[in-house]
Amino acid sequence: MASSLNIVFYQIGETLTVQIGAGQWIDKVAVGSVSLLVLWPLAVTVGIGAWQQMKLPKEVFDYIERRLSVPIS
Repeated sequence: MASSLNIVFYQIGETLTVQIGAGQWIDKVAVGSVSLLVLWPLAVTVGIGAWQQMKLPKEVFDYIERRLSVPIS
């Protein structure tokens, strides 16, 4: 919950540029390391969370692309 996703749109001429800034990763690495040593079953949930966070930028770009490709009526 301490992470954020920043999305910036800017247009130059007819070109739209989208930048995505992802949240913090270091906390997941620390929790993952501790969980492997102490509570190894928690490593599964940390791994799933990190995997989902890695997929997020692509999902955001795909969503933006779908919304921009809709014809305006």
